[in-house]
This record gives sequence, C-alpha cells and structure tokens, in this order.
Amino acid sequence: MYTNKDFHTFQIAAKEYVFYGCHPAVASDKTRIGFEVPEKTPINLAIYDMFGREMDYIINSELEAGYYEYNYNCSKYPEGVYIVKLKAGKFAATKKMFIIR
Repeated sequence: MYTNKDFHTFQIAAKEYVFYGCHPAVASDKTRIGFEVPEKTPINLAIYDMFGREMDYIINSELEAGYYEYNYNCSKYPEGVYIVKLKAGKFAATKKMFIIR
C-alpha cells in the first residue's frame, strides 16, 4: 500500500483504468487528483506546464488495484493552465488543471 498523508487509497473493484483528473479543475491552492487501476500497475503521475516542462513528479510507484485520490497543494504555482499526466502500464491520459487566484 502506498503511504502518504496526502494520498488516499479506497479498496474498490476497479474494472478499467480511469483518470478523473482534478477536482476542482479550477483551483486556487489545493485540488484532488483521482484515478482507478484494475490491477497492480506501475504508476507515474506528474504535473507539466503548458511548455511541457515537468513541474512536479507526484507518484512513481507500483500500486495495487483500487481507487486512489491525491490531495495536491498547487499554491506554489502561478496562475495558469497546467497538464496532469497519468501513466499506468500501457494506459496514459492527461487532464488540464487551472490555477486562478
């Protein structure tokens, strides 16, 4: 099990890879990033700016099947649009995150 005070695991029977992205998608200082994995899988979760520069590497670990939610503190970034990218085995997805103050 992945242990981090900002990371929460929910034991559910995930049937497919799902990347929910950020909630709220428009954030000022904090957002939650959610995803599901149906099997034990290497996970990479990272934040990029609009120029493709990696801003933060959140997860680089193998996780068990289930629903995961990460409480992300985005207060260190200026206003703008950012890309949140999830790679889980052969699955990959991106979502936008908007920071507005």
